[in-house]
Amino acid sequence: MCEPAFAHAVAQAIDRPDCCQPGIQALSRSHRRSIRVPNTRDLAGSVNLDDCLHDAYPEDARWDYAIGCTNRLLVFVEVHGYDISGIARKKDWLSQFLQSHGRALVAWARSQVYYWVPTPRASVPRQGSRDYNRLREKGIKIAKNKTVSPECS
Repeated sequence: MCEPAFAHAVAQAIDRPDCCQPGIQALSRSHRRSIRVPNTRDLAGSVNLDDCLHDAYPEDARWDYAIGCTNRLLVFVEVHGYDISGIARKKDWLSQFLQSHGRALVAWARSQVYYWVPTPRASVPRQGSRDYNRLREKGIKIAKNKTVSPECS
C-alpha cells in the first residue's frame, strides 16, 4: 500500500487511483534491479508514469517512473538507451506536466531528483563531454553503475 499522502498526490496528478503502487512495484521487473533502497519501508510508493499517462498523452515522450520516499524525496527515473536528445525531450515533457497537472506531486515533495539509467547495452557519456553536460544542464543525473540509490532515509 502506498503512503496515503503520496497516493493522494498521485491521484490528483494522474486522476487514476490505481497508479500508485507500494515500494517499487510500479517498475517493470527488469527495471527494479536498477533501484537500490536499503529499507523498503523508506518508500512511499512508485508510479509507472509512462503506462499511467499513455491514454492521456499517447503521442508524447513520457518519463518512465516516479518513486516517492517517506522523507518526501521524489525520484524520477528514466530507463533508456543512449539517446540524449530523447531523454532531454522526456525531461522537458515531465517538467511541463508537473507544472500543469502534477502540482500536487510537486507540493508533496520536499525535493526532487531526476535520473537516467542507461539500458544494459548503452554506453555512458564521459564526464565533461557535450552529452554529459547537456544532461547536467537539464538537471538529470546519470545513474552510477546503471543503478539508482536514492537517499530515502
